[in-house]
Amino acid sequence: MWMDDLKLDFSGFRPSLSLSNHIRDIAADILADAPSDSFTRASVRRLVDGTGEVFEGILRVSSSVGTFLVQERDTDVIRLMGRLQERITSQLDLWKRHRFAEEGHG
Repeated sequence: MWMDDLKLDFSGFRPSLSLSNHIRDIAADILADAPSDSFTRASVRRLVDGTGEVFEGILRVSSSVGTFLVQERDTDVIRLMGRLQERITSQLDLWKRHRFAEEGHG
């Protein structure tokens, strides 16, 4: 993975080094499964309202075959990132199944 293929954005808080590295590792895993010309962007925003603190996360993989996008909210940022990773991995797996099925019919 090239660092140019990944952008991390944090808003409303400053992540610890371990959290930043954890999110970077998730993004690297996603890029490994993504189309070869992909660019990944991970955004995590801390929101505070009358009920407390919540984190909103967005994972976007952009490539020539299309855009894969997931968005979630959770009170725990680690759990949030795990859910985002699961959902975008499911989208990428679906794309792979269809891509290989189409190649087999050509």
